[in-house]
Amino acid sequence: MMKALIASVAATALLSGAAFAQTDAGAADPAAAASEQRVGMGVFTSDGQQVGVIESIETAEDGSETAIVSVGTYLGLGSKKISVPASDLTLNADGNGYTTALTAEEIEAAPEYAPE
Repeated sequence: MMKALIASVAATALLSGAAFAQTDAGAADPAAAASEQRVGMGVFTSDGQQVGVIESIETAEDGSETAIVSVGTYLGLGSKKISVPASDLTLNADGNGYTTALTAEEIEAAPEYAPE
């Protein structure tokens, strides 16, 4: 009985330490967490047309962020990736996506993103 109690206490202590470590790791880089939350959100024109989805957020050495947005045809077939300065995206009032001042035509004509 005593061995089972000691084993239970030891297991609880080990699991609590792992959970604490995971919490600390997320808190260490809130910017990374915020970037991850934006991935997968839609990008809309000012007239409400969805033109893409945020695939990733890149952070430059100066701290500026760029959204890599997948734009294109149905279900991503024939899509391309473009870069949009994150400062040019505004969170929608309902919080389900971002609005850009770019028109659908400007997005279509934008050069394809090429990682450096």
